[in-house]
Amino acid sequence: MSLISTYTSPTDLFMKLLREGTRTWRASDIANKSDHLFNFCVTSISLSDWCISYLKLTGKEKKDFFEMHSKILPLKYCGDITNSSKHFEIQSDRKSPVTGVIDNVETSIPMFADGKLRHDLAIETLSFEIWTDDGEAKDLMLLLFEACTEWIKVFQQFDIQHPNTLVFMRHAVCVA
Repeated sequence: MSLISTYTSPTDLFMKLLREGTRTWRASDIANKSDHLFNFCVTSISLSDWCISYLKLTGKEKKDFFEMHSKILPLKYCGDITNSSKHFEIQSDRKSPVTGVIDNVETSIPMFADGKLRHDLAIETLSFEIWTDDGEAKDLMLLLFEACTEWIKVFQQFDIQHPNTLVFMRHAVCVA
């Protein structure tokens, strides 16, 4: 499947997706964060090809898989970010729900067990907002989390071996 010997199954690529998500979130400068977001999105869109190959889908089944994939918004966002970055724009015959990816600074304010927010411990993090055609800004962390969650659902739907939820949650916690 891959010339890189460590990638032999959709599960291997899914684990790469988790690592790319972690690198995206942890990057401390906008150039690296941009590179890692692009790599995350490329990995996400590549997973569809890996699943199709693994499942040996052809013809209508393959078309149905692509259609299903295109209806899952976080996965479509990743595909559109990939294609617009690769080809400088989305093809004119396609409508993208993503209108822009804008860098910003997010402020995280910790909440302790007593329910009190600790503004004095606030942390600022470089991030992105993913702007959609409905005028909403999606948070970067939410895109990373939702894309990975949706891939787990696809793996379950098609009975593709996937890492257990504990592994996924461990990565999600490490990202945060």
